[in-house]
Amino acid sequence: MKAHDLLLTRYTGRPVTDKAHDGQVITLKSDLRWCSDVMEIRCWNGEAVRVAFSLDAVTGKPCGM
Repeated sequence: MKAHDLLLTRYTGRPVTDKAHDGQVITLKSDLRWCSDVMEIRCWNGEAVRVAFSLDAVTGKPCGM
């Protein structure tokens, strides 16, 4: 992967730019910007429950349901 320049840059914990994020998301209409996450919860019996979701960043409603 390194030979083909497919590796990500090393994370240093510092922001890449000096531009501060003001916390506002602006889009022309809903369902253009969204965020998603996946988590795994281990049960006592050793099985795993996986939860995945995506939310519209403008309305906060679930996408694709």
